[in-house]
Amino acid sequence: LAVGEKNGFCFIVSYVYASRYSQYYKIHTSVCRGGGFPEKEEIKGITQFSKVIKAPKLTGYGLDIPIKEALTGSKRVQNIVEAVNYVSEFLSQNSYTSCCENTGAMEDISTYVLEGRPVILSAASYANESGKLSQKQFELEQKPENIIVGTIGALLGALIGAAILILFSQLGYFVFISGIIMAACAFSGYRLLSGRSSKIGIVVSILVIMVVIYFANRLDW
Repeated sequence: LAVGEKNGFCFIVSYVYASRYSQYYKIHTSVCRGGGFPEKEEIKGITQFSKVIKAPKLTGYGLDIPIKEALTGSKRVQNIVEAVNYVSEFLSQNSYTSCCENTGAMEDISTYVLEGRPVILSAASYANESGKLSQKQFELEQKPENIIVGTIGALLGALIGAAILILFSQLGYFVFISGIIMAACAFSGYRLLSGRSSKIGIVVSILVIMVVIYFANRLDW
């Protein structure tokens, strides 16, 4: 992941793992012209004079452009640099301006991170989104914890993990990973049904896991 500016445009370059047979890098930016959305047909023509980019995807103000993959690391870097330079020139020549991908505002634009995801926003939009996230987190923390229902969730999750553990054991495979899966399922089950995660939830989940592992081992015998 890399972020930066070129010709007044904010760019985010990220790696995309679409599938086992499809991995590539892409450019993300956000642009407008006169405060309006980019022209879809015009944006499609961005590939006409470049051999290193593929068909763009336009969503509102947001523009995603895949970069053609290369066989070597140095060529990959070269393609990325060439793509950023070309795209910034294309946008500039067609009178586009960097803008907030949420509102289209053109003042105080920068790259921020929200919930682990890089975004291009105005300072006002970022403050608004950050406030929403803080409020959401506050409401989550204030939500009452239902320990009984959470225990049921931990039990259901642990039972799923136990089934995997028994299956692996019967097949003669190393079962360490299945223990990790059981713990993840138990913790997730508790958090999902109780409404929140806490120290009590961790203790309850561990106790449930111990009980389930005991009976799972007896069944495995």
